[in-house]
Amino acid sequence: LKRALVAGVVAMREALICVQSRGPISDCELMSIRTWFSNHCQFAHSVNHLNRQHHIPYMQKRIRIPDFFLEVNEKIFSNLQIVTSAIDSLQVGDKIDNALDLLIAYEDILIFSREVADPMVTMLYHAYFSKEEHDNRPHLKISTELF
Repeated sequence: LKRALVAGVVAMREALICVQSRGPISDCELMSIRTWFSNHCQFAHSVNHLNRQHHIPYMQKRIRIPDFFLEVNEKIFSNLQIVTSAIDSLQVGDKIDNALDLLIAYEDILIFSREVADPMVTMLYHAYFSKEEHDNRPHLKISTELF
């Protein structure tokens, strides 16, 4: 799921760079960006809900999730809110430089999470839960990627 979040943000960054190169934002571009970002936010919050309500509590029955992981997750959502505010405040004719810079910062923390924090938690999961325990959770499968 995190890979899908990152891939979407990378694609949006590339699109915003193209928009930025054309100058002030048009009505159609603004509507497209807002629609895409609204859907991205819904997906990100769904992933977060799944982690917070299911994956993390399950793991915490046996291990202590490192504060580092939880802090990275909080930073993701604080950055997401900052980008959301920037996009919401855009008007037709504005330049998107600030929104693009904020999206890049959000992308950076997502990538850091995917490449550093998530693998750490995945290793802990595989160290403390057997394959049988994983396989016997039909209502909630945690992928090998975990989050």
